[in-house]
Amino acid sequence: MPLERCTVLLVVWVLASGCAARLPRILCTRQGGDSWHELRSAHFRVRSHLELEESKRLVRELEAQRRILRRYWNDTVDPPGETEVLLVRASSTLDEFSGGRAEPHFTQFTERGPQLVLSGASAVPYFMKKEEFEDPLPILRHELAHLLSHYILLRQPRWLAEGLAEYLEMADVQEASGEVLFGMAYKDTLVYLRDAGGRVPDLESLWAWDEQSLHRREARLYRASAWAWVHYLLNEHPERFADFQARLARAEDPRRAWEAAFQGVEDLRNPFQNYLRRPQLSTRAVALPPLSTEEPTVRDMGCAEVFALRGQLHLEIPGQSPVGERVAAAAREVDRALHEDPANAEALVLKARLVPEPAQRLDLALKLAWAHPESGQAWALLGRALAETGASEEDQRHAFQRAEQLAPDEAEVLGTLARFYARAGPLEKALEAAQHAVRLSPGNPVVLDTCASVLDQLGRCPDSEVMQARALDLLGQGAPRELRAEYERRLTLYQERCRAGAARGAGGGRLPAEP
Repeated sequence: MPLERCTVLLVVWVLASGCAARLPRILCTRQGGDSWHELRSAHFRVRSHLELEESKRLVRELEAQRRILRRYWNDTVDPPGETEVLLVRASSTLDEFSGGRAEPHFTQFTERGPQLVLSGASAVPYFMKKEEFEDPLPILRHELAHLLSHYILLRQPRWLAEGLAEYLEMADVQEASGEVLFGMAYKDTLVYLRDAGGRVPDLESLWAWDEQSLHRREARLYRASAWAWVHYLLNEHPERFADFQARLARAEDPRRAWEAAFQGVEDLRNPFQNYLRRPQLSTRAVALPPLSTEEPTVRDMGCAEVFALRGQLHLEIPGQSPVGERVAAAAREVDRALHEDPANAEALVLKARLVPEPAQRLDLALKLAWAHPESGQAWALLGRALAETGASEEDQRHAFQRAEQLAPDEAEVLGTLARFYARAGPLEKALEAAQHAVRLSPGNPVVLDTCASVLDQLGRCPDSEVMQARALDLLGQGAPRELRAEYERRLTLYQERCRAGAARGAGGGRLPAEP
């Protein structure tokens, strides 16, 4: 299956969700909707229909919590580029895009890069009732922890990802002492786990979580158990747990990394159960870093931008809606956006992705590059359209080189560049673009799949195998069967080439420590 075909499948790949609701909706002001704003800070691009002052406060908190959580990893993680954030009043606002009951908050990697979605319901932690706890900071930390961990733990089983995010959401800022405490706990969570008794998932059940789709009530118990296991391992087996995470940071297979780190430890279940009854919840204090006081910039969004946003959400919000329905709904929103503003950049990009004919895509790409000559995305799209319509390699290269100049730090553009250089050469340029895209968007399976293909062409075994395994990890069980089968086929191919190379005494070079 061609890489471009895999990319299209990823755009419309969706996960499972729940029951439907209608209101409130994302509408522009002329339709009776709220005013929408785009706010930008050092690390975030936020689109919000909350009150402007509330939006500004949340942007400041995003920057502050990002800086605080980096201290957990001793400032070794500092993701490059910009993270998209969508702020909505309630999770039901997203129901029309998911085809059911939308998740109130989540982290994902779209074609454009990392994205956080936060709603009014995000103020309620997993184990607390709304009337008991309304502080939104734990959820901001939880989702930011998911985001940051992708940049340091290159492979991570779901139980570790969720357990670590739960652990970090309880970071406690001690302004008097100028410290941040990691390792605080919800007392209600401990009571909940003790009351659950034998229903608490053991570690083997948590390992199987990667391959399961759980009911929300059951998922709550799994998250609580994952949090408790992270606490237990940090307190009772700190050296082994650190070794396990270090191996994941080197992209080792998670199960093999666990077996190596915990070799010789035969029984964890009984000590864990004893720990739940009398936990030793030690905390770790680190110096509070300087926090930025810079105010975000603000720009009003017009109706065309709101319609384009709706088009993106139809394709990107996790849910059960069939792919065909999502594409048709997105196309309708894009047409409405272009009716409002024929030169709207995001609408033209989305339209070009949705049209079936290469000639139509080329026409739209030319319009986009003419209207927005400063857009690297426009030139990358033009290069792709030129390739699809059989234009000269010289014209393609000119478009892609222009894209590279204008957007040197956009993962989507870099992925397109990597695929061009993989076809036309030089392969070294393809690898440079692909690896930079991975650094920017390590949670996007398309980006990793592209990099694995380039590594394979360069004979970089076993690096291609490791990169493809990471891409397959990120697909999860909700991916289309056809796409999963293709990724598995490629992984098998790279593994066979590695074995054949080893039999001949040939070994590929290793990737740098940071991919």
